[in-house]
Amino acid sequence: MTDRSLIPPSVFWVLLLAVFLAGCGAKIDTLLTVDATGKGSRVMTLNLSADDLEEISASIDDIDTSIAQHLPEQLEYSGITESGDGYSATLTMTFTDADDYRSQVQQIFNAGDIPWDENSLIFNSSQEKFVSGVTIIETYTSADLLAWLTNGLVSDGLLDEGNVSNAYELGQTTVSYDGVDYDSFNQVTLDKRVDNGFTDVSSIISLTETGFHREFTFGIDSKAQYTSNSDLYDGHFSEIEELGAQVSKDDSSTGVSWTVAFDAADPAALIDLSNKILSSEESVFTAETAYDSGSITTTITSYAECSTICASGSSATSIRETIVPSTDSSQAGDPPVVETPYSPGTPLETTVRTPLPMENVGLELNLDPTGAVSSIFRFSLPSAEIAGMSQDIADSLLQGGQGAVNSEEQEDNTVFSVKISGDSPEEFTSNYSTWAGFDVNFTVEDVSDTELDGDYYVSGTLPLPGFFSDAEIPVTGTVRIDGGYEINDNLAPVPQAGEEGNTLTDTVQAGGLNVEVLLDKKPAILPWILLGLALILIPAIMIFFIIRKRKKVAAATTNYPVQPEGHYPYRGADPSAGAYPQAPGGPPVAPGEAAHAQPPIHPPAPHHGFQPGSEEMMNGHGGAPEQGRRDTEQYPS
Repeated sequence: MTDRSLIPPSVFWVLLLAVFLAGCGAKIDTLLTVDATGKGSRVMTLNLSADDLEEISASIDDIDTSIAQHLPEQLEYSGITESGDGYSATLTMTFTDADDYRSQVQQIFNAGDIPWDENSLIFNSSQEKFVSGVTIIETYTSADLLAWLTNGLVSDGLLDEGNVSNAYELGQTTVSYDGVDYDSFNQVTLDKRVDNGFTDVSSIISLTETGFHREFTFGIDSKAQYTSNSDLYDGHFSEIEELGAQVSKDDSSTGVSWTVAFDAADPAALIDLSNKILSSEESVFTAETAYDSGSITTTITSYAECSTICASGSSATSIRETIVPSTDSSQAGDPPVVETPYSPGTPLETTVRTPLPMENVGLELNLDPTGAVSSIFRFSLPSAEIAGMSQDIADSLLQGGQGAVNSEEQEDNTVFSVKISGDSPEEFTSNYSTWAGFDVNFTVEDVSDTELDGDYYVSGTLPLPGFFSDAEIPVTGTVRIDGGYEINDNLAPVPQAGEEGNTLTDTVQAGGLNVEVLLDKKPAILPWILLGLALILIPAIMIFFIIRKRKKVAAATTNYPVQPEGHYPYRGADPSAGAYPQAPGGPPVAPGEAAHAQPPIHPPAPHHGFQPGSEEMMNGHGGAPEQGRRDTEQYPS
């Protein structure tokens, strides 16, 4: 609020201008008031003595207008008051916290055309577990904050630029904190923080098969500091143990340190627990995996800060980050140990390379000495560890454009196989050399006309592919002989175990699959099989036709008995008609077929006054009685 009742402002600024012109200088007193939260005000007071009034000789309205025009919005002009034998005017800046104070000071510097340096102000205020209180350190004075005032007078032609350095002198600088005043010389300096923060903090992150393992180490320099605040430290680490971390204390040296260890399945879990341990919300951790040239690369970005629990001021330390690759990986890029400041800081970035976690690895050779030859390289990978990389892995197996690749999901694993083929041993050797990245010395020789006990001699080494040769993973080697050949003798030291028929199986050595065998042609058993079948089938066929013929002959002699001339099986039959009358229920029967037909069963003949076998039939109608009996038996009525 402005109070102009004591002296007109024009009179005051005339007095101030007179002081400037006389070179006596206005005295600037500063009072910075701040509480434990960082909230407060800065009041800059300009004081004029009675002696300065005698130098008044300039207009006052123009000076008042100039000040009003150039006043920064961060400051409030509070009026002029009479004090003792002189007069005073105040300019006030209020702020809510350290960040607000810093922002306003920077803008006032800009209004006065003074370059701003971030290092010119340290303002820390906290009410944390280990660190509480306020620290304010400035490398500038209130005169720098009033540069806009003198610049305005100069630009308005009310002050000679050569007299600017004589326009003021610094008076008393006081800092009031928590109700207590502290004198400061010209520049504000106040350090009223109770600092029990950790002075040595480090982090080690290890890559494991199940995720990540992290260890924080927190240290303080003095056992006396721990003794005086043992409840504070012990209580803090008890809370951390309740989070699921393991805590151990070491007081064997001059200071005291604590190690906090925990495991995390994924980056999100690591960040969450790290933030809780550090009392922070700024932790960063990413681990992005990709497939590259036979390896899984993991690019790691990590950042941690401990501004809440770490020591402040000149004793503050950065968190030293260390990334430890897994035991089967190698470091690429920056060294594994990188120190990063905790506030502000730059995240650690590094890349580690891990060989493919192959399991159930096998190399199989399928050999036909005079025909096609092929090999199959097969392995499995945990599906969870190669999520999103299966296609890239499959594509990479086509080394030199050679190979037919297949991948198949089996429970928790993905099985990959690549087949290299050739229509001849020579073509296969060329194709395999291109795929494996090594020259292959693989030969098949016809030794049937030599002193060797065999027909073909196969020798050579099938190397493992280049992307696999450095891995210490057991490989099962298998040699299968096809194409009508069998193993006469296995001459190679490996494979040698498990010989079974035409298959050799053993563990492949680092150099690859050794092959050295003598092969014999298998006996040609097909002709013998055909001859045996012929010897069985031909007699069977002959017997079949003989039996059939005999059945026909027997049927021809037993079906119909010889009848006396003029007597036919059916009444009214006429041989000249070329067919017998149709039997009841059947087709006509030709004379030539009668011998082969089964005797028909006909209905009883019509009654003519006598019965078959009667005296009338025997005396002229049916022939001799004996013949009549034979007819009756053969053709019953």
